Amino acid sequence: MSSDRELMGAEGAKVGLRWFAVAFACAQTATYYTDFPTGVEPVAWIANAAFAVAVVGLTVAWAWQRRRPFTREGRGTLGLVGLMVDGSFAAALCWIYAFDPTTAIFVTMYVVAVEAAWRYALRGAVVTMLVLGASYAARDAWATDHYGIDMVAASITFRIGIGMLIAVVAGLMAERARTEHARLEHALAAEREAAKALRSLDELRSTFLSAVSHELRTPLTSIMGFSLTLRDRTKVDDDQVAMLDHVVEQAARLERLLEDLLEIERLGRGAVGLHRERADVGALVTGLALAHARSSGRRLRIDAPPTDGWVDCGKFERVVDNLLANAIKYSPDTTEVRVVVRRERSGVLVCVDDDGPGVPESMRDSIFAPFERGALTSQAQPGTGIGLSLVDRLARLHGGRAWVEDGAPHVDAAGQPRHDGQPGRDAKPHHDGQPHRDVQRSGRGSGHGASFRVWIPDDREGASAR
Repeated sequence: MSSDRELMGAEGAKVGLRWFAVAFACAQTATYYTDFPTGVEPVAWIANAAFAVAVVGLTVAWAWQRRRPFTREGRGTLGLVGLMVDGSFAAALCWIYAFDPTTAIFVTMYVVAVEAAWRYALRGAVVTMLVLGASYAARDAWATDHYGIDMVAASITFRIGIGMLIAVVAGLMAERARTEHARLEHALAAEREAAKALRSLDELRSTFLSAVSHELRTPLTSIMGFSLTLRDRTKVDDDQVAMLDHVVEQAARLERLLEDLLEIERLGRGAVGLHRERADVGALVTGLALAHARSSGRRLRIDAPPTDGWVDCGKFERVVDNLLANAIKYSPDTTEVRVVVRRERSGVLVCVDDDGPGVPESMRDSIFAPFERGALTSQAQPGTGIGLSLVDRLARLHGGRAWVEDGAPHVDAAGQPRHDGQPGRDAKPHHDGQPHRDVQRSGRGSGHGASFRVWIPDDREGASAR
């Protein structure tokens, strides 16, 4: 069934058509090409006036119901009364102009049949046409006797037959439209229910993540605090120090995981804002790369000259930190990780290249989805698959984007480390924790691996709203 708004809109269109019919009928009577028989013209004007009065009533009823919370039954009654008025006027016109065997006024029956099809589908259209057809046949029989006009049975049956054909076609189309409308309504209702269920699940997930995070943070903080206290303030041997360091490291890792999960959830709800400021992005990246080089013992090649950018420093560091952790985690220990910062397209581009298994082309979009891990990643390797998702969402929050490409060798023909023609600088852990130069060939040469890239635009006005 059509919605109430659709029904009332269609009734409004029919009100307009009825007023057109009033004007047409009056013009027909006033300008008819031949003289009316005695007494017929006043009857025509009376019929026109009666129809006009009925149309006024239907117009008022339609306007009233538009502003009142009437029931569907009330609107259905309005449609039925309108159909009866239209049918009665069409039949009356056929009878009034029966004196003229050449008139085409019978076409008004077809219009009423189409109206019935819209309102009552096939059955309503056929019944309406049968009633009007019977009236038309009786009219021709009466005209033959009253005006002495020869009744041609073939002409009558042809006109009524055409009307029945129109009624059947219009009725079948209306039936099909109703069936399709019902199917769409059912699909829409199912989609609404599914959306409601998804919203409920999303709210439940948010509540669960928040509760679990807060419940776990307290014991994690205690574990880390007591472990550090035992390590620093009690007499423990080297093996015990190593065990306590491992406890602290794993507790910190779990705390970071909880924070990532909460950040993903907040980003999904749009509950994370930006506080952008001008910063030396090169210095931020260099500091993070040196910290990873010291903690992991890996060789990192850094090409990060002073580069101004408009970023939320905390969130930008989160992006770079996750990219570095991902590259170190999924590449062999004997290879290097290369980090490059440069200006590009009114923004800042950060590239983190590794010699790991790479990312298949078919996964280069899905790799940034939550909990997605590369197809070549071993299940034994730790990881949840949320780090890159966080990178992508924080980049988009800045108005930028994150993507991955095939890696490429970063050495020139002379063995000097370079990136797109720019000189490089190596950072390697040393006894004093400071980086030192290393211009050895990386041994990478195969061209495998992945190049993760993040571009952040300089638009500080409202990138977070994109």
